[in-house]
Amino acid sequence: MLSYKALVQEMMERMIREEREDAPLEFTLPVYRFLQALLRLEESGQSKYADIGRFIEMQITNGTMNQEKGPIPSFYYCPQGKSERLPLYVTSSLVTELSPLILFLKSKTTYRSLFFEEAEAHLHPRVQRILATALVKLVNRGMPVWLTTHSDILFQQVNNLIKLHQHPNRAQLMEKYGYVEEDALEPKKVKAYQFHLQGQETVITPIIPTENGFPAETFNKVILELNDETYAFQIGEEDGEDG
Repeated sequence: MLSYKALVQEMMERMIREEREDAPLEFTLPVYRFLQALLRLEESGQSKYADIGRFIEMQITNGTMNQEKGPIPSFYYCPQGKSERLPLYVTSSLVTELSPLILFLKSKTTYRSLFFEEAEAHLHPRVQRILATALVKLVNRGMPVWLTTHSDILFQQVNNLIKLHQHPNRAQLMEKYGYVEEDALEPKKVKAYQFHLQGQETVITPIIPTENGFPAETFNKVILELNDETYAFQIGEEDGEDG
């Protein structure tokens, strides 16, 4: 998002120089498709997911993402309660990371699925939980979501929303913790896979769900090891100065 204008300019220069069609691309095809879609963005209240985009704005970014029309549009962040428009390069990394998701959700651009790599990047743990809830809303709205993550917090939030769906006191829990029906996630709508490094190869295995959701073996192992060290390294009364 910080360099899309330079990337578009490079693409245009390649066309002007009439480089061969088989010339090696410097970016992958999804990057070019993303840029094409970004240039065609058209905000519309008719978007099926616009309210989820506004949910992210209200609950996470505390401001709105807007665009200025032109051959190459410009995108701005407007802090809540302020009239100024800030270019993305002076905003926080949180805003920059989530800006394309918000813009596409508020746009009537058609797309069939969402691929989100390392969704937790630059996000506070509290924000990761809210983002996970927004992604569940998309799934329940019919949007296929592919997500990669190293965040045990984001992963556990998905598990919590699965447990919420199955809980006999779901209505009371939703009211107590501020959830709505669209936030509860049916287990059959989710699949999870674990990536293990074995020697020089990466092995992908499905995670079998339990009544508590999907157990994240590698996450849990590291957390337990960290807890063990934390308690072991604490200095108690029994520890002398020379202990």
